Amino acid sequence: MKVKQRSKPMTFRHVVAACDAFDLMDKAGIPENLAIRSCVTVVNVFANTVNADASVYVSVEAEKLSNKKGQTILEHGSPRYELTRLFIKTHRDGKLSEERATAMAKKYWAVAIITKEEDERLRKMGLRSKLMEAPHERWASAGIQFATKVVLLDTDALSEEMQSVVAVDDAQPHTEQSEQVEPPVSMPKSWWRRLGR
Repeated sequence: MKVKQRSKPMTFRHVVAACDAFDLMDKAGIPENLAIRSCVTVVNVFANTVNADASVYVSVEAEKLSNKKGQTILEHGSPRYELTRLFIKTHRDGKLSEERATAMAKKYWAVAIITKEEDERLRKMGLRSKLMEAPHERWASAGIQFATKVVLLDTDALSEEMQSVVAVDDAQPHTEQSEQVEPPVSMPKSWWRRLGR
């Protein structure tokens, strides 16, 4: 199953504008939880656009359920607020170029369908709001397994400069994606709305 794309995608220009707007609201004393909301949406939609060919992963446990409605959720591999904070920090440091933003989106953004029990495990382990080096690390830490292998990033396809931007740890295995597994039921519209569509 592939990630659904918006009809009006967000560009790097939108990300910069959202980071600038956040900074203005932050300087005006608006609480962070209010100021960051639109920036979260822009960064998430930008990352979704960058990952147009990405797959939505389905956990082994979610795949086993006969009736997914109400028992599964759409989970972002990197918490959206933490990913947005990383974009904002990189922008504030003057290091957010279009190439770097694209590399960050490719490295950190992924979505999966998991069970509510798996989501609860993430919460109990303090991983619901923790940004890790790659989405699969967060899921693996909570013992969430997938029928398809989660792809880290094809660093061989990146330029040398991009590889340094992403800084993927070479000690981690780079896997190739196996055959895509389609879930037995279609995804509810509410999941697509959570992806920012």
